[in-house]
Amino acid sequence: MAITMANVENLDDFVESVRKCKDLMIKEPSLNKNHDTAMYAMSDSIPDKNFLSDFICIHQACLLD
Repeated sequence: MAITMANVENLDDFVESVRKCKDLMIKEPSLNKNHDTAMYAMSDSIPDKNFLSDFICIHQACLLD
């Protein structure tokens, strides 16, 4: 996730959404059990490089659209 000049006008909505998600995850800890995602700069720890490659291709295609 990134806040840039291209989407800064949505900053307040983004912050509110993150706060709501945080509150919900505190209330329902079972929602905080996703092991399918990687943090930025940790993509090398993903064991299935095919998944990573597919994800990157999909992500880039969405950005270009």
